[in-house]
Amino acid sequence: MSAVDPFGVSTSGIQLPGYEIGAVLYRVGARVAYRGIRLADAAAVDIVTLDAAYPHPKQVAELKRDGAIARKLSDIEGVLRVDALLLHGRGNLALVCEPMPSSLQQRVDAAQGQGLALDDVLDIASRLAGTLGAIHARDIVHKALMPGHVLCDPDKCAIRLTGFGIASELEQERQGGQLTQHLEGPLPYISPEQTGRMSRDLDYRSDYYSLGVILYELLTGRHPFEASTVLEWVHSHICRLPPPPHELSPQVPEAVSGIVLKLMSKSPEARYQTANGLIHDLQRCRHALHSTGQIRPFALGERDLADRFFLPHTLYGRRQELEQLFGLFESVVRGGLELCLVHGAPGVGKSSLVNEIDKPSVRERGFLVQGKFQQFQHGDTYTVLATALRGLVQQLLAEPEERLAQWRERLHHALKSNARLVTDLVPELELVIGQPPEVIELPPVEARNRLHIVLTNFLRVFAGEGHPVVLFLDDLQWCDAPTLEFLQRLVTARELSHLLVIGAYRSNEIGAGHPLRLWLDDLHGQINVRDLRLGPLGPESVARLVADALNREPDEVAALSDMLHDKAQGNPFFTNELLRQLHKEGAITR
Repeated sequence: MSAVDPFGVSTSGIQLPGYEIGAVLYRVGARVAYRGIRLADAAAVDIVTLDAAYPHPKQVAELKRDGAIARKLSDIEGVLRVDALLLHGRGNLALVCEPMPSSLQQRVDAAQGQGLALDDVLDIASRLAGTLGAIHARDIVHKALMPGHVLCDPDKCAIRLTGFGIASELEQERQGGQLTQHLEGPLPYISPEQTGRMSRDLDYRSDYYSLGVILYELLTGRHPFEASTVLEWVHSHICRLPPPPHELSPQVPEAVSGIVLKLMSKSPEARYQTANGLIHDLQRCRHALHSTGQIRPFALGERDLADRFFLPHTLYGRRQELEQLFGLFESVVRGGLELCLVHGAPGVGKSSLVNEIDKPSVRERGFLVQGKFQQFQHGDTYTVLATALRGLVQQLLAEPEERLAQWRERLHHALKSNARLVTDLVPELELVIGQPPEVIELPPVEARNRLHIVLTNFLRVFAGEGHPVVLFLDDLQWCDAPTLEFLQRLVTARELSHLLVIGAYRSNEIGAGHPLRLWLDDLHGQINVRDLRLGPLGPESVARLVADALNREPDEVAALSDMLHDKAQGNPFFTNELLRQLHKEGAITR
């Protein structure tokens, strides 16, 4: 076999006992696939390994996980069969797989900006949907769907899915609340909820969004969005609507275009809910294409009957409070400095209300950072504040080097000789500005005042025109005294703008002598504070919640919703828990 691949790279450095290694088949990210022969039986195989002499341990772990999950799913026809995982080289790993001569990415590249044949796309889509349905039935979410992870053998009409390195084996997976430079998944294909900026769990419907992006690319020859940075990709997936495929490519029927856009809905609830529902619509298109040569518009999703129980990710009964919160954010976008305090009983939905600020924050290219106090962390001064500030630095590290250099200059100018005070709290800042020198020691009171001034200057770097900052601190009733003192200075600082500070606390836990109550009384005498008190939901809101959860009309679930309202006293958290328990016991179904 040839020792030189089509890219002109020698393969002689790759040695695997018991195998003859041939030409490169394809590359995907840090991985490379070689054609190979298993010497024991002369069987053709593919060898997938990391294209590095000294691979990163994280990449090795992902490749190992990819192989392990693929072997667990070996009975699913559409999953690439992995026969063996073998160590080689200096800590590298190789997957020995069934032979697949090319990837879908190679077909996209060969099309040179043109869409693939419509019938081929419908066939690929149906096969992928069937495979996704099978892996989702095992409670596995792929999370990294892209053309490079779809392998093809045109001669055998075979499609295989690979790339399970970051797959989730949970029915639902909690996503981080703030953006970092380490987003999981290929940026052009991740779902809005996979960005971590949607404040909701990720489930199998995330894969349907990614499938929609792939189909968009196959049909039109282009990606639905163009972006060059992590922040731009996040903004695109959450806020931007792509041009309908049929407007870009006249050969794409409106019905097929509608299927793609339904898959790419920003809300998981608006996407296809089942593989069977999607396959039905795809096959209907294909049948019409074969029988009449044209595909007429039809109602999508008629057979898409949800087979899983998910509680709706909707805020009920909080319209007035939400309008006030958005009004404060708009004030901040225009240059204001605002403080908003959200309070109510545990489970009433304080965090859920505040998390609704995510989307407008992304739309305005803002920074959203947050921290949550814990009941027994009273001795840990500034710990939660440091967590929130770390979110700002992590978002900087997601910027390209040219932009990062601009931020570096601003930080040096703002922090001057006191940068060490910030890096002691947020060590990641050294990745941006380098290691700063030690600061001069001061008496305790002066040192605390200096720290608060420096932290305020640090926030001023980020909070400005074109990039407002939202700082959300949850469970303020457990906040440490030094952080409260800093917050008071922060929200009364005349030099600050474009900053919204939101604090949430349990109103039933702060009595007359509680430190937070004293802080609030003092603060109300200095500045205008927006108070948002959340009470229990009314019967109509609970009825709407229950109706949406069960895919019914409110009058159909009136007896159930009345019972739940009485038992949970209008508390959203306890209402949802009761619904989950009733479904688990089989008392209710969708």
